[in-house]
Amino acid sequence: HKDKNGNNITLFSNVLPSYLGDKMDKIASFVTNNDRRGLRKMIENEFLDYSLIRFNKGFKVIISSSTNTFSSNIIKIDSLDFSKFSYCSIIGKDIKLSIKDTKYSYELKDYIPKPLDILLTTTSAKVLINQTYQINFTLEGDYLNYDLLFASSDTNVASISQNGLITAKKGGKATISISFKGTSIIKYFEIYVYRQNEIFNLDARNSETFFDKEIGQNYYEFTSNNKNSLAYIYGFRGTFGIYLYVEQYIVKTKNTGSNWYERDNIEFRISTYNNVSYQYWVSVLNNGSSNIVESKTTGLENCTLSNYSKYFRSEMFISYDNLKQALKEDVDYTFEFGLSVGINDSLGWKCNNGFNSTDLTTLPKIKEDGIYYSIL
Repeated sequence: HKDKNGNNITLFSNVLPSYLGDKMDKIASFVTNNDRRGLRKMIENEFLDYSLIRFNKGFKVIISSSTNTFSSNIIKIDSLDFSKFSYCSIIGKDIKLSIKDTKYSYELKDYIPKPLDILLTTTSAKVLINQTYQINFTLEGDYLNYDLLFASSDTNVASISQNGLITAKKGGKATISISFKGTSIIKYFEIYVYRQNEIFNLDARNSETFFDKEIGQNYYEFTSNNKNSLAYIYGFRGTFGIYLYVEQYIVKTKNTGSNWYERDNIEFRISTYNNVSYQYWVSVLNNGSSNIVESKTTGLENCTLSNYSKYFRSEMFISYDNLKQALKEDVDYTFEFGLSVGINDSLGWKCNNGFNSTDLTTLPKIKEDGIYYSIL
């Protein structure tokens, strides 16, 4: 056959091409390889569009109808012998291509592929042990020319299949890398595997998830300054850090200045047997402020608790990465932690027994199922 410019093009296939115009945009019905009578028949009961799509290193054949699209693998230009047939596959069917005149390349020049890339729908996820998670992504550019590779930074925490399915194995964090083999293109996905149901958004309220299991029953009650302040402190030792939730009730509030320490506030320090962290604080200043990056604190609110006029709530997460810096110690969820508490209200500052100490026998203990306080 000849195209509209007179160049010779020959297609041999188990779909019988017919000369139907200078664009060769119609192909006869499909026949099987052993149906010789079909090859002679020219029964054109389905009209198809035919096109060559160029990629960086080759081109592919696209044959489409109103209901289906059949696409070949990439045919690499440097592997073509223009004097012989080259083979590709369309849904398991062999197609032979013979290009007699390289001038036909004008048909390929109009298609410019997008740059090679991997686009992630999201870059992180939180799951529980034994759960699975499918990474959603799309590929752009000449991706059919490259193998897509998946790898996990810690297969003990999470494994990854070669179609992007993550299986969570134990508590911890793993980084999943997705790359095209032989290129510098790589994307990363963070997976956080939790040992228990501790996944929640900080919202400064008593959330059901936060108080899963026994956490809501094991809390620390601290009063200060002749009961001018009362704090209920909940918390637990999670997979990636310590969670704290506090409700602080106040008889007479402190509002003497524009600094956090001149307003009603509560302070925490976290101890191991070796070290004490620096000061963590939350305050009602500006409707809630804190030096803890991941926290949510409300301003003063009216309350109905007997003898108290106002209260505020705060929810906090202090990561082990942060605690490693504060304690100068490589801590994780297997460590035992003590909690120092100090309250600053209109009557001054007051702390609990053992404040700022590494003697954990005198401090409330932060455990996996709540906060415990007992003097041995």
